[in-house]
Amino acid sequence: MVSKAVRPEKRETTLRGRAIPVLLAIVSVALIFWLFRQKTHFLGDGYLWIKFLESGDFSRYWDLTALCLIYNGIHRFLNIIYPFGDVGMPVVATGISISSGLIFLIFAWKSARVLFTSINKTLFIFLAVLSSGSIMLFFGYIEAYPPVALAAMIYIYYGLLFLRGRTSLLAPAAALLLALLLHPSMAALFPGLLILCYLNRGKRPGWRRYFLVLTTSAAGCFILLYIFQQSGIFPGFFNESFLPLFDGSHLNRVPYPVLSKGSAADLLGEILLVCPVVVLVSAVFFRKGKMEEKGRSGRKGKSGAEDRSGTDGPSAEILFLLTVSVFFVLEFMVTNKLIGASRDWDIFASMALPMSMMTALLLLHYFRDRVAELIVFTFFIMILHTATWIGINASEEASLDRFSDLIENYSWSDYARGYANDELATFYLDRGDESRALDFSRKSIKADPGNIRYLYNAATRHMICNRHDETIRLYRRVLEKNPDYLEARLNLGTLFFNLDRLDEAGSEFLDAIRLDSTSAIGHEKLAHICLRKGIFGRAVGHFEKYLSIEPEDVDVRFELAMLLDRLDDSDGALRQLNRVLQLRRDDVSVMNNIGVIHCKRREYSDAVLIFDKALQLNPDQPSIHGNLARVHYLEGYYEMAWEHVFKAERLGGVVPPDLLSSLEAVMDRPAN
Repeated sequence: MVSKAVRPEKRETTLRGRAIPVLLAIVSVALIFWLFRQKTHFLGDGYLWIKFLESGDFSRYWDLTALCLIYNGIHRFLNIIYPFGDVGMPVVATGISISSGLIFLIFAWKSARVLFTSINKTLFIFLAVLSSGSIMLFFGYIEAYPPVALAAMIYIYYGLLFLRGRTSLLAPAAALLLALLLHPSMAALFPGLLILCYLNRGKRPGWRRYFLVLTTSAAGCFILLYIFQQSGIFPGFFNESFLPLFDGSHLNRVPYPVLSKGSAADLLGEILLVCPVVVLVSAVFFRKGKMEEKGRSGRKGKSGAEDRSGTDGPSAEILFLLTVSVFFVLEFMVTNKLIGASRDWDIFASMALPMSMMTALLLLHYFRDRVAELIVFTFFIMILHTATWIGINASEEASLDRFSDLIENYSWSDYARGYANDELATFYLDRGDESRALDFSRKSIKADPGNIRYLYNAATRHMICNRHDETIRLYRRVLEKNPDYLEARLNLGTLFFNLDRLDEAGSEFLDAIRLDSTSAIGHEKLAHICLRKGIFGRAVGHFEKYLSIEPEDVDVRFELAMLLDRLDDSDGALRQLNRVLQLRRDDVSVMNNIGVIHCKRREYSDAVLIFDKALQLNPDQPSIHGNLARVHYLEGYYEMAWEHVFKAERLGGVVPPDLLSSLEAVMDRPAN
């Protein structure tokens, strides 16, 4: 089986790409990714991500802002070029996932080719990467992580290319910047850039010195974390974003601190989940004797790469990959605190990339004569891993069972159980099952009462379901815990406004604009509150502030124009209406209002011009014919006035009685 599955070494050649085979390969892989997507079900994150993208509300975090710009930009572009209707955001997100996967595979293969000219060894490195959890991200995963995993793979490729002297340090540095832009966890890649700088100087430390520096650096990081957590400096960050180092895990709603058996077991389980090929390393310890160190084979392929099977001390490639792997492990030991004992595999998935490649290099070093067996073992690991992963997400029922385990298993952290209830609430609300959604919302608060986000989510769901009293109570609890929670104040103010409790609504919106003077919705709602109370001057001020933030909102600008006209500020009203007309060039309703204001100002020629322009666009407007009749009457053109009166009446319009009586007083009604 092995001999048939693997090409004999003597027949190795460098693969030459051809357009048709490459195109067929890309289409085949895309189809596989798409079919796998149809066989998997993502319960909560997908819904949240799509709703976040569709809201257009860019986050204050740089990574989500960057990803929103990418996803929404591609969404707008596709809807411009696609002539057969709207391309939905779920389709766009799925397409980005699959496209990221296709490019990922290209860079994974290129990385393997940088390391080896041997096809068999290249294939083994490639399969090791394919066996990692990162591949699962590309089955149309509707979340932010597929582009992140791609950026990490590009960084590793250019890092390896740099070590072979085939690119400058600028390439991996640029890839690192891209990865950081997409997700802050990619900071773990930075020490790899430092080791590249060190190796660029022609130095390569032995294992002893390397591990001494590594352990010293890790210890220093832990000491700094402990100092920050104990000193109270930035407590909202260091105590809420990191696991506690020693004791006191109860303060952070997690089941254990970093340095504990539970943490070690959890981290080991996560590593095995995202990088199962690492289990093959255990075979190294059963290898009898030591492999004789060999120098480079010196054989170069057409890419210029060399096989580095044996060197004195650790190879530069292993040092680079090991450094990135270790700092990924250190990062995830202390972060992702809120999930605690149920850490997010998708955040961890990028950690598997350097770890799987490093594992493959170590195995090739110790088992260089057993490459065929390694390929077969890794292939079956990949199949088992992928099949199992699809199996536990193969349907809504399977995903619901997985979340139910989080809810019922009290060995998980408080946040993990709260998280599961909150995700289920989103799931059922999206399907219109309000009672179950609200029930899970209440359970999320009970499971993790210290989490203000679940409290806010529960309040918002109650508002959507028109449970007003409970909504108000929950939002007030949110604001008791955090008076600066802007979204909670805006939502509570909106509810009070809809219930006609204007004083309470005004108080919430005033607090909102104190927190953020650029809150457009706060100024808009305050303007409407002032309108209802008859405080027109303040209403104008809030409308103007709103338009300084949202200058292209033509509806609010039109509303301001009508208010200014009501206050006899015709100059201001015309200014606003002309701005609306610039944004809506064919809006005959706006033209009609501009003409009416010109008529009031006795600017009859301007009024006639704008009315005629409106009728050219839509001649069947009885109100415009009636207004033209009034203008011509005021100008003394009575026959023309009667002509427009007749047109208005034929179109079903009602001509004002005062205009008819005035016309009849100066000229008898002609035969219609």
